[in-house]
Amino acid sequence: MNFEKSFFDENFNKNDFQNDLEKYLRELVKKWGKKASAHYADLKKTIDEIGGWDSFIKRTWNGEEKEIDIFSFKDCIEWVKKYFDNKKHSGAAVGKIQDDKKLLLKVSFIDPDEELLSDEESPYLIVRCNDIDKNFKNQFGDKNLIILK
Repeated sequence: MNFEKSFFDENFNKNDFQNDLEKYLRELVKKWGKKASAHYADLKKTIDEIGGWDSFIKRTWNGEEKEIDIFSFKDCIEWVKKYFDNKKHSGAAVGKIQDDKKLLLKVSFIDPDEELLSDEESPYLIVRCNDIDKNFKNQFGDKNLIILK
């Protein structure tokens, strides 16, 4: 891997990062064993479909995931305020879906042209929870998407 030094802060050690990445990839391949090699083409296709390793890494860095019992509207607003950038964002979108036993919520930012920013371009939050608070339920009503301005 060839990383630009300016891409990382001064505390970043490229060699440690490369060694850790190689270690985790080896552990993953060992865990999946022959299954990994049998599905190499599918894995490569998936990585290509999401824009390659560069895209995958940017998405991973920008994303935050939480698993909690109850996610409150207040906690959502606090997260949005923490990462909101007036120059890049005009609001945020919160989507929800029910997945088996958990409720999944994703918070993403909207740009000044009212377009949803990709996970590569801006921070995002994914929350897996058992429920949302009453205020959140009122905000959603019978919808699965709300826009915060």
